[in-house]
Order: sequence, then structure tokens, then C-alpha cells
Amino acid sequence: MKNLFFVLGIMLFSLNACEESSLRKEYNVQDFSSDHASQSWDSTSTANKLIGSWQWVYTESCVEGNLTGEGKTSEEFIVEIRSTEIRIYRQDEFVESTGWSLEIEDGSYFGINTQSGIHQLRGRILFSGDRILFQNSYLDGTDNYFIKYLVED
Repeated sequence: MKNLFFVLGIMLFSLNACEESSLRKEYNVQDFSSDHASQSWDSTSTANKLIGSWQWVYTESCVEGNLTGEGKTSEEFIVEIRSTEIRIYRQDEFVESTGWSLEIEDGSYFGINTQSGIHQLRGRILFSGDRILFQNSYLDGTDNYFIKYLVED
């Protein structure tokens, strides 16, 4: 049991690879990690949860634990994930389509492998309600947060 708490402690520490900031209260890796861990995820449930349209809302970059950039995104960037393809829209204009698959990203986490590298989709996938975090800060990369995008008729 001690080993389990030790491993969980190390995982939580590694999930928070970036210093604290004001926007991080709204977009918090620990909250995503807790919410994500409260459910059991396999490749089928992860793929099913990904299906839909997602709007990029926040990004954060850290290098060696130091915040190097963050902010709510001003660009309208929509990712429409279908069963075999991802469609990208910027400012309501279709930009590209690419194939995708799930892969093991880091131990028990899943990540998306795309045929064309979409940098906003790199890293571990963590779900929290109607939000997704593509967490790449554990590799000193960029974390990208998305919310479910509802298409108006």
C-alpha cells in the first residue's frame, strides 16, 4: 500500500511540471488528473470520449518547471475528431484533414498519433467533464486545453 501512495505521489508531482500562475486556477493539471483518474479508461472508452468537436481555449508552456508562456487562445481553432479522421478548422474555415490513432503515451495514458503533426494534440490525454487536456509538459512541452464545441444549427 505504501508503494501505491509513493507512485501516486510521484505521478502527481510529475503532472505539475510548471510553476503556479493566475490562469492555472481555471486550467489546473491536478484537477484534470483527479477527474481523469476517477474513471477507468481503455482504448475504446478513450476513443469514444474523443469523438466530437473541440475548441482550443488555453495553452501553457513550461521548460524545466518555469512558465514560459500561457494564455487563453484568441485564435478560433476547432478540432473535429471522427472515428478515422481529424478535421481542423481555423476561423470557421476548413484547413486540413488527417488520419489518427490512439497510442500509449506514457505508461497507462493514451495519446493521439496523427498522420500530420498537430502540435496542439501532443501529449497525454486527460479528461475532465466536457474538457480535454493534451498534457505535454511532463516532457517540457506545451499543454493544450480544449472544451467540447457545440455546433449551432
